[in-house]
Amino acid sequence: TLLLKAPQWRIARKAFEAVVMHPRALAKIEPIVHDTLQGLMAGLDVHAQSGEPCDVVGPLNLTTLDVTGKVAFGIDLHASKADDPKERLALAKVYDEPQWWNKYPPGSKEFGVGLVTALREAFRLFEIDQGSVFKPLGLLLPPLAPALRWVLQWLPDKGRQQETKAWTAVISATKALSSSWRAAQTAKGSEQSKVCGISGSSFLAMTLSGKTLEAGEALNETEFIGQVYTLLMAGYETTSTTLSASLLLLSNNPAVQARVHDEIDRLLCGKAPTQEDLERLPYCCAVIDEGLRLQPPGFPTRLTTEQVVLPELNITIPKDTFVWCTAYTTQRDPAIWPRAEEFIPERFIQPGNEDVAPSNPLAYMPFGHGGRMCVGYKFALLEARLILVSLLQRFTFAPPPPSCPKPRYRSGLVFAPETAWLQVNQRS
Repeated sequence: TLLLKAPQWRIARKAFEAVVMHPRALAKIEPIVHDTLQGLMAGLDVHAQSGEPCDVVGPLNLTTLDVTGKVAFGIDLHASKADDPKERLALAKVYDEPQWWNKYPPGSKEFGVGLVTALREAFRLFEIDQGSVFKPLGLLLPPLAPALRWVLQWLPDKGRQQETKAWTAVISATKALSSSWRAAQTAKGSEQSKVCGISGSSFLAMTLSGKTLEAGEALNETEFIGQVYTLLMAGYETTSTTLSASLLLLSNNPAVQARVHDEIDRLLCGKAPTQEDLERLPYCCAVIDEGLRLQPPGFPTRLTTEQVVLPELNITIPKDTFVWCTAYTTQRDPAIWPRAEEFIPERFIQPGNEDVAPSNPLAYMPFGHGGRMCVGYKFALLEARLILVSLLQRFTFAPPPPSCPKPRYRSGLVFAPETAWLQVNQRS
């Protein structure tokens, strides 16, 4: 939605509201999260029983990708399933097959794994040091962008070819799913489900069926695919990054983790958390909020629609300029945040903790602000909070042995840990 202009931006936002912003729509996400979590829980159980530390980044990535895939596309991507290793190795080759999206039906393991691989490649190639070698040059010298686009079109380097392959697969698979859904509309009842295997409550199905929009409103194919990808960005890597960062912070702050465990045990008594339960778990929710403050995964970005003059800074920003907001530095600014480098979830529980609250609430911007605030923020928060509470119901997380690698971070489409080794212990 960042690049869309009115009225198409309003149409796209309306489509999102019906699927991932309205409370009734969010309630449908709960069973998807709990069902998908089974694979993650089983994997963590293995580490807890063996005593071997676990790098949680990969498992969390695959779990949130599976959740978001079901919400966005309405199919099981089979990303987090603990299948037989030989079968997983064979499925991994699907991505290299010519036009695999036409060969395998939606809902099949082959289609899901092919789309997972394409999506992960597309996200990876967004990073500055990945993809085309000309990418950093285009960012440093924007006037050269038109010439660089011409070069990449006619003389693509290896990185550009990888980008083209990934995006072609993502776009083609989304088109294949759309075609399958439209073809299935001629069938009825259970037969329709057998024909396409796509959930009717997914973003793809509801948008294509027109249930999210009014008469005369529509997104063209390019806009529709762009919004599907926006939803994936909100619920996939940004959410898994938030969870990885929050677990790292909790592992290094055992008193905070103990308070979270106490709140969960007192209020849930062992039952799976729901959207309504989260309202009674303010400290758990504050842990995610504080994790987003110390480790914001994204960079709020805006495109100016007119010239902007900042006289106090003697700066003029031309029209059609991308403006990147440095959430990381703003959310750690000691002039705004008391004890800025400390992990203090209480600062998001007000009133009562004003001594650690920010002097300006707008300095908290993990999802941006205003009309262009991230459209998937409610979905991302719900997903992150449900997963965190579910994990902490069963496990305690502690720092790993000194022999494990320290957390490393990368900066690309998101600012995220590459590794997050933790000691996982089952709770009694």
